[in-house]
Amino acid sequence: MRATDTKNAVLVVTEGVFSMGSDTPQLAELLGFCREFGAQLMVDVAHDFGAMGEHGGGQLEAHGVLRQVDFVVGPFSKTFATAGGFLATPSASAREFVRMFGGPQTFSSAITPVQTAVALAALGIVTSPEGARRRASVAAVATRLREGLTAHGLEVMGDVVCPVVLVLIGDTPTGRTASGLIARAGLIAHLVEQPALSPRTRPASACRPWWTTATPTSTPRSPSSTPAYGRPGWPPRPPAEPSLTPRGRARPSRRGSARPAGTGRLVPGT
Repeated sequence: MRATDTKNAVLVVTEGVFSMGSDTPQLAELLGFCREFGAQLMVDVAHDFGAMGEHGGGQLEAHGVLRQVDFVVGPFSKTFATAGGFLATPSASAREFVRMFGGPQTFSSAITPVQTAVALAALGIVTSPEGARRRASVAAVATRLREGLTAHGLEVMGDVVCPVVLVLIGDTPTGRTASGLIARAGLIAHLVEQPALSPRTRPASACRPWWTTATPTSTPRSPSSTPAYGRPGWPPRPPAEPSLTPRGRARPSRRGSARPAGTGRLVPGT
């Protein structure tokens, strides 16, 4: 969360779900402070709008502040499966300002008709009974994943069951090793490390793989049935340093490519 002071106007900016912590701010309390001190509240709903809430309103709906926040921003690249984004505000002057000075309104980066149609179709699903079933399924998968990871002694971050599930692994080498083993196990997880992580997080060098859950087309594998989690010594140790030749250079891999002397092209290694 951050506050921006422009002359006499104060804008408090926060997220519905903090993507690096799987938690949520107290939106109703923040909104109350903004009303008390004459500030305005902007909420980024990238990771929760459409994917959480009884009617798809995300944390704004869960905290009872839907239609009360001054500015709501979000991308179409998550729930809505296309490029683009949106700004929603009840302020007519703010809307006019964006129309006059927003880049997509004046240059060639405007959203296309196809992207608009995709976003509208996704919104139709979000607000339908099918959307409610999909959100319930995502929550069930996220809960199962969090419980399975916790059962294997891993630290699952945050207290909000949401599509973003983060696990605190350790330092950068350990996190990268874990990311490789996760991929070999047939899973997809995004490794988050600095500078994406704030230096103020605990600990400063911590890496966090995250899983983004989705509505399954078949019964998902639980962590207990995944080879990576069943191996002793998880989380893994950092990779060993590469062996060095007497000249101090790393030995070329026999499986890789070698550059022969006097040539400027790569040839297959032996």
